[in-house]
Amino acid sequence: MFVQPLLSPNTMTERSIFKKLFLPHFDETSLFVMAISFLSLMFVSAELGGAVLKILIEGNLVTFCYTAIFFSGLLFAIYHFFSESKKSDWQKFVLLIFAIVSNVLAGWLAGWQYLESNTGLMRVFPLWNIVSAAILGILWHQDIVTEDNICDENAWSIAGLCVCVGVVITLLLITQFMYPMHWSVSYSICVFYATSLSHFVTDAMPPAKP
Repeated sequence: MFVQPLLSPNTMTERSIFKKLFLPHFDETSLFVMAISFLSLMFVSAELGGAVLKILIEGNLVTFCYTAIFFSGLLFAIYHFFSESKKSDWQKFVLLIFAIVSNVLAGWLAGWQYLESNTGLMRVFPLWNIVSAAILGILWHQDIVTEDNICDENAWSIAGLCVCVGVVITLLLITQFMYPMHWSVSYSICVFYATSLSHFVTDAMPPAKP
């Protein structure tokens, strides 16, 4: 008796197209921007730096392990921006955790910060941040966003590095010194640049690796 496969080739193709078009993909440039933004904010924002230290010193074993995974992803994000080596499955896993936590943390905390200080139609924007963060968290929890959403293409170039660092420094100068904002809002802006705009800069750069 012929048994119909659970996923036909057409269904699998449709899923691949859906994931490519509608789900987030984290390339080396976007991960690098998120990593250096978070590290920079740890030194610029006393609140964020203090919170991280408190977690490391006073947190329980589970909290410490999750924090260690997050920072492992952060360090791999910086390493793979400069490295030509392929990412292992484990490295993709911690990079995915770093990317998801960065996006959810930025969207959720920044959304609540602005929601409390805005009224009327202006509440649409922080609400959108909160909803987007929640949707991404759900997609990850349901294994719809997976390690496959971590791109393997090398992104290193001197021009790309200068642009990434320059944009992060500019954004932090504006959001932390010229117009001081909560660290989560600053990070949310950097994450938005990393996930939505940085690929336009990358595409404009000449290929750096053969």
